[in-house]
Amino acid sequence: MSIRSGSEAVAARTPLAPPRSGSRPAARLAAALLTALFTFTLHHQVALELDSRRSFEQINVLFEADAAWFLEGFVWGSSGGSPFGGRSRVHPNVTNMVNPPLRIAAAGICSIVRCDAEPLRHQLALAVAPAFMAVAAAFVLLTALELGIPLHWSLAFAGLHAASFSNFLFGSIPESYPLSGAGYAALFYLLTRTLTTREIGLAALWVGVGVFLVGVTVTNVVPFAIAATAATYWSRRAWRSALQVSALWTTAAVALTAVLSVALSAVYGELTALTAELGQMREVAPRIAERVIEFPVALTQTVLPPFPTTMDIISVIKEPYSFQFTVHNQFSAWRFALVAAMIAWAAVGQRRQPPHMRGLVGVCAAILAFNWTMHLFFGEQLMLYSQHWQTALLLPFLALMHPAFGQYRTGRWAVAGLAIVAGWNDYRALQSMLGMLTAG
Repeated sequence: MSIRSGSEAVAARTPLAPPRSGSRPAARLAAALLTALFTFTLHHQVALELDSRRSFEQINVLFEADAAWFLEGFVWGSSGGSPFGGRSRVHPNVTNMVNPPLRIAAAGICSIVRCDAEPLRHQLALAVAPAFMAVAAAFVLLTALELGIPLHWSLAFAGLHAASFSNFLFGSIPESYPLSGAGYAALFYLLTRTLTTREIGLAALWVGVGVFLVGVTVTNVVPFAIAATAATYWSRRAWRSALQVSALWTTAAVALTAVLSVALSAVYGELTALTAELGQMREVAPRIAERVIEFPVALTQTVLPPFPTTMDIISVIKEPYSFQFTVHNQFSAWRFALVAAMIAWAAVGQRRQPPHMRGLVGVCAAILAFNWTMHLFFGEQLMLYSQHWQTALLLPFLALMHPAFGQYRTGRWAVAGLAIVAGWNDYRALQSMLGMLTAG
């Protein structure tokens, strides 16, 4: 049921800015499914390559990603003994959401074709990140179409989203980040639907996305609250009402997340994982002066980083690799200038945009500001957290592609061109990384 009713809801059914992509619903759905299929195939192939080189056997090898802990959780349903694994205070329900369906799928397949369920669960676990990234790609495409971008140019934008290095890499790693990426893509789609129709839709959908996001990473509660507040204000045009509804949804999402986490952790016999000490306090140290500069650089590297280099691995386990990849403290002037120019151009282009586009960009800016503030105090390798802001970073580029923008034709080709450059950069970076990883 919608949170509104009566004449107010009837009046809201008239779209404020109906989509003008010109594509039929069937064409949209087909395009979204094909985009998801292509994205899954690409990321799954990269995941197989990385797994064959044993890069998922240790934590921290891939930009400090905890792949080993999360993979263990996906396959076996355990926490991996980590305070930052898939069943912890930081990531309360990642393992709880992934392992049960993997167990059911593996058991069902092996009951038909007579196979060993344990190795099959490992293979299915390698497909988890690609599957969630495929969902993210479909929602990003649908968001662009909802904003009135023609289908072929929406596909170009989805290509930029897929080619951004953060997506390209973390969409292939068993971790929490691809789940966050999918959750944010769904959140922005719900927000965009509200902005273009003034109809908030089902409260259950919003709370469901909130439960998913908070269950993946607890700090996702703040961006969810920001988007929920904006959506309810846009629908009701009253700040007090918007804050009340947003607070209710956010509280419900947090409460349901806690209930599911405790209940499922008890089923798995791992309640103690939720009380493990957060041992990596080295990451909680204010370095405000440095981060004021580092975060904007990290934003550009989300899309187009320099080729990764290596550093000594931050782990007591040195086998099979004694190094980890990083782009921290690296700088490429032309890459930074290219992405920064696109961001600045998109910001300038907001002046002539319709209200719903400016509203979307405002939410994106607020989420970026939250991440910038949080990472003044937390995090070493900022690339590691880039899935928490990538969608918010890229969606404003749609302003360059919108017909309301006077130079939209140039903007569309610029976005497509950046996607091509990012794809080339991804390929070269991956080849460089695979060359440094010894096949197992």
